[in-house]
Amino acid sequence: MSLERLSLSFLRTDLKMLPKNQVVPELAVIRPQPRQGSVSLWPHGNVFRWYYGLPMTTPAIEVTHDTHRTAGWAAVAAGICGLAAFAFIIAALFIRTDAKRLGALMFRGHDAMANLQTLCMLAVVAALYSLGSRWERPMPKFALGVAIGTLAILALALLLTLAHVLNDMLYMVPQGIFGVWMIWVSCHLSSLLPRHVKWLGIVAGGGLTLAGFFPIAFGLFVDPIVFRGPMPENYQDVNSLANLVTHIVLGIGTLIGIPSYPIWCLAVGRNLLRKPW
Repeated sequence: MSLERLSLSFLRTDLKMLPKNQVVPELAVIRPQPRQGSVSLWPHGNVFRWYYGLPMTTPAIEVTHDTHRTAGWAAVAAGICGLAAFAFIIAALFIRTDAKRLGALMFRGHDAMANLQTLCMLAVVAALYSLGSRWERPMPKFALGVAIGTLAILALALLLTLAHVLNDMLYMVPQGIFGVWMIWVSCHLSSLLPRHVKWLGIVAGGGLTLAGFFPIAFGLFVDPIVFRGPMPENYQDVNSLANLVTHIVLGIGTLIGIPSYPIWCLAVGRNLLRKPW
């Protein structure tokens, strides 16, 4: 006799001992399917509807290993692209004073790698939402919409930056919003993610959030030219305390968030690939 039939036989025996008008508490039943390599989750109360001959209002949710393995490889790809983007931006900061053209090329390389990283993260967010729906604290659909929408806006902003249509600092705003989401999801799915992945997500999200404040603070307190389009080549930096403070915040956020974000992606990808969800 299979494990599922054995558990249901005990359930029938227990239910027959209860009065017919007594309210039965709802439970969740997990039905293993080792041959397909997937897990079927029966939503709350469906097993009792089945026993009493009532219609099954909510179908079983099938979560396959293949889907999460694909998301795991997408997270690994996002981590590799993020590390490449970090290398490009570090090279650009060291080169631009000596070779402006080469420095600008390094910045564009960062934008391209960051765009690929953002596109890969769409699959990772969907996988975290799918996994979270099987645990005690599922991810709300609003949080999923915020993450997907922020990543879409970030990808569009990076494309417009590559096309020299948008200022090359404004993409940090949606990236900062995604950093806030990373902090939230690391705390919300703390029972799903290992402790080191949780804290790494909080640190990376905090760094991205700090960097996301820079374009807004720079445009409001230093120079609103950031909101008008790309910086002109002969732009002269504003010598002010506000400019110094905003750049210090940007430096701290960049050093904390930009390198730890791809490492978090790699850690999430390793977690998705190794665990038999």
